[in-house]
Amino acid sequence: MELPGTRTALRFGGIATALTVAFALVPFEAASASEPTNQAAQLDAQVNTSSAPAPEVVADWKTPTASVDQRPADVVDGSLKERGKSPASKLRVVSVVNKGGKPVVTSKTVKGAAAARKTVATAQKNPNLLSVELDVRQHLLAEEVSPTSAPGAGSQVGIASTNDPYWSSMWGLSKLRAETAWQTSRGAGVKVAVVDTGVSATQNDLPANQILTGTDASGSGGNGRNDGHGHGTHVAGTIVASVGNGIGIAGLAPDALIIPVKVLSDSGSGSSVGVANGIRWAADHDADIISMSLGGGYSSTIAVQVAYAIANGVTVIAAAGNERSQGSPVSYPAALPGVVAVAATDSNNSYASFSNAGSYVDISAPGVGIWSTLPNNGFAAWSGTSMATPHVSAVAALVLSQAASAQVSVPVDLLLTGTATDLGAVGRDDDFGAGLVNPVAALAAVGGSAETAPGSPTGVSATEVSSSSATISWTAASGSPSREFVISTGPDSPSRVVSGTVTSAVLEGLDPQTTYTASVVARNLGGSSAESTPVTFTTSARVDRASDSQSSPTAITPGTPVDEVIDRAQDLDYWGFTNPSSGTVTVTLTNLPYDYDLYLYDNNGSTKAYSLNWYTDNELVRIALPAGKYVALVVPYSGSSASNPYRLSVAITPDVVDPDPDPPT
Repeated sequence: MELPGTRTALRFGGIATALTVAFALVPFEAASASEPTNQAAQLDAQVNTSSAPAPEVVADWKTPTASVDQRPADVVDGSLKERGKSPASKLRVVSVVNKGGKPVVTSKTVKGAAAARKTVATAQKNPNLLSVELDVRQHLLAEEVSPTSAPGAGSQVGIASTNDPYWSSMWGLSKLRAETAWQTSRGAGVKVAVVDTGVSATQNDLPANQILTGTDASGSGGNGRNDGHGHGTHVAGTIVASVGNGIGIAGLAPDALIIPVKVLSDSGSGSSVGVANGIRWAADHDADIISMSLGGGYSSTIAVQVAYAIANGVTVIAAAGNERSQGSPVSYPAALPGVVAVAATDSNNSYASFSNAGSYVDISAPGVGIWSTLPNNGFAAWSGTSMATPHVSAVAALVLSQAASAQVSVPVDLLLTGTATDLGAVGRDDDFGAGLVNPVAALAAVGGSAETAPGSPTGVSATEVSSSSATISWTAASGSPSREFVISTGPDSPSRVVSGTVTSAVLEGLDPQTTYTASVVARNLGGSSAESTPVTFTTSARVDRASDSQSSPTAITPGTPVDEVIDRAQDLDYWGFTNPSSGTVTVTLTNLPYDYDLYLYDNNGSTKAYSLNWYTDNELVRIALPAGKYVALVVPYSGSSASNPYRLSVAITPDVVDPDPDPPT
């Protein structure tokens, strides 16, 4: 059987805030975006109390991730699909250790899954290990087409007229009332690290003295002030392009400083190692905002570095992703705890056709037909959540600059979401998050809040406790309003953030027969409350029909399908059967509620075949096998459901043996 080829890819797209990280592992542009591969209503300054989703609880970066305690086989085999690798491929094992108070990344390339498992096991013996996984390759996905003609000279509209030729086509800055915002702040003194493909420091619409010396973590060498792709330069232009110089476009935070951090090659490809090192470098070199317009699957290596950046005052904002037509699969790092995820809007304040929807979306910004800078003094209109990202990064820069002038401290994440213009359904929704970022309202709110930190929630209780979930309820304190509630069960354990208008939430992803202690913290612009008095509860036992052990699989009879659930991300279902004689074995996995994968092993644990289709597409393996015992593994790649079962079937077609000819008479 032909094993799957490389299918994994990550895309560009993100945003930013206070030490702000606008994040995305691979450029998030839409497939219909106009990006070449090489190259609002009047609003007041009140904070909207009903639509201010804040960052999730951020685990201490020094707390080891789950990968430290996983079986080496689970670390390696469960990652092959995401990496687009066969078990015989060269594999790069990446470790993060706490060394000298910093999360240091190391890697080792080995051949084959067996060697990778041994490397993982060796890494797990280090008491300072924080994370271990296979490297996540990252690259640009979309086919983009550049507009064939440029707009004419900009009309002199707004309060502060500009003679930038593309001004009349920059609908995003008009929608965000940039000229009004510039009367209060232009982002002076704020450092924005653009973690991307580099930034062309010779682009004549980018102020050379504002493009600082950065670094190159892509392996190309240099200081980040070059860009053979164009994506990073496009992002930087949206933030900092000169205003009123008679050239090109205008940036939303034209007096900010750019720190170029090159983590992707000139072809738009990279790895989790490069991105992770770029994040840490930016956090260690005084970035106020780290803007990363890229994204993809989960990487524990990157998760540790994001938590480190946040612990050092960085606000992380990331592109929500451009896969709406594929069902909006959750995109990382946008969905990581503490990261502000950005969706894209068009000029009609509708969500962009490609923009992901999901519970992790926090805010929206213009992302369709966005004109900006390219290397070689070029300009182009591109689309994607990548293009939405730098708009939010720029607004964060405006806010931080104004806060510094006013000598006040602001929670940038809450301020941005709390002053956003509500779009779509009333209040926060999965399409727009809190709504369209609003720089004018955000700046008006800087230093203007008379809020004091809310009181601690009371009466915390746990009900409807199952093997994997529980409903946590509480009563909000009177007095200063709560804009959000954070429900936590401890570091590296399930947590949730909900709006300040609700008083209950369901915690999911809990382990069975485990005792948890949950507490609730209230948060507003004035700060956070003390933790509530905790509630302790114990989850029930799982009813799991399928074995979790490869050495003792649950029997499945060929010809008789079984229905079973994957009720949590750690649930591995092993099914064993006997092939009585040589023949063709067909294993099918159907009725998938989420993206599950299928592996087939022999009785010695050697991989015979696997099927790694995306999303809820059926999985199938068909292979000629000798007589013997075999094990089929169903493993969740993305998502789980305790109520929607999959169906697994095994069929065996024996080889046809020609009868002996009649003996001679």
